[in-house]
Amino acid sequence: MMAFAGMTLIGAAAFAQDEAEAKAVSEKPHAALIAPLAGKRTLIGIAQAGSKLVAVGDRGHVLLSSDGREWTQVATPVDVMLNRVRFRDEKTGFAVGHDAAIIATHDGGATWTAVHFDSTSRPLYDIAFLDEQHLVAIGGYGTYLDSADGGATWTPRDFPIGGLGQHFNAITRLGDGSLLVAGEKGLLMRSKDGGANWDLLDTPYTGSFFGVLPQGASGALVYGLRGHIYVADDIAKCPVLKVDGYDPYTRETVEDTAKLAKLGWRVVATPTTESLFGAARSDAAVVLVGVNGTVVKLDAGSTAATTPRPPNGDTLADVTFRNGHWLAVGRRGPIDLGEF
Repeated sequence: MMAFAGMTLIGAAAFAQDEAEAKAVSEKPHAALIAPLAGKRTLIGIAQAGSKLVAVGDRGHVLLSSDGREWTQVATPVDVMLNRVRFRDEKTGFAVGHDAAIIATHDGGATWTAVHFDSTSRPLYDIAFLDEQHLVAIGGYGTYLDSADGGATWTPRDFPIGGLGQHFNAITRLGDGSLLVAGEKGLLMRSKDGGANWDLLDTPYTGSFFGVLPQGASGALVYGLRGHIYVADDIAKCPVLKVDGYDPYTRETVEDTAKLAKLGWRVVATPTTESLFGAARSDAAVVLVGVNGTVVKLDAGSTAATTPRPPNGDTLADVTFRNGHWLAVGRRGPIDLGEF
């Protein structure tokens, strides 16, 4: 028994040393491998950079396309899952992912450099441009980073809403310039001063929101778990909650139309209960994609969504609209959804 205990202690010490050495190595990002089948692996985000399409996803993969049909993988400095890609203009863009990875491009996605990486930190889920110098990246368990030098360096920030520990899943700038973050357990928070201060909004849903789109001059469309979609015409009219004492587990989903209106929201009737992960807007409609290849379309001015095509079984994570076509990415790479 004593011998077994001694061997256990020696083994534990050796394991701890190996783990420490592995951790030291893992704190430096490894470049993604160029994989012949990268275009058929999981892709999570898609964006447009001028005439190019840029998709990101599993193992640090970044793929480029000029037509949405032929895709070419480019080298990246990280091999972790990339969750979102955003472009400020046709040249400058950033992708964010696990291990708090942030990679940047200044040539439309052809080449990438790592500007932030921390293997001990939470994943990042989205990024937003405030102006040419200021950016915000958000992620798991209230992770919040900002940059004041165009994305060259990043600083973590703590504030009361982040202290709740809920995931920040998506961020966007609304038509009035304010910022809106959508997150776990119905979390919505708004900043009117470029992220310096945040208000926790009273929301109608207790499930998670996975995405948000600007709506009109100062409104938003939010979507997420089990196909739920809500629209607010003016976020400024939504009530603000106190962070102290806030408990998402004591809240209830609001279904009464009159009560929804008092909160500044209306619900969009949807033909699905599948979770929705990505959305994009054309002049005429919003298209949302999600679990099991679900595609939902909300025409401008409509209060109910439709399903323009049957689910194809492969989960879709993001979508964009280009040249009359809806292009999505998901579990099996890019897919042209066509015109509808």
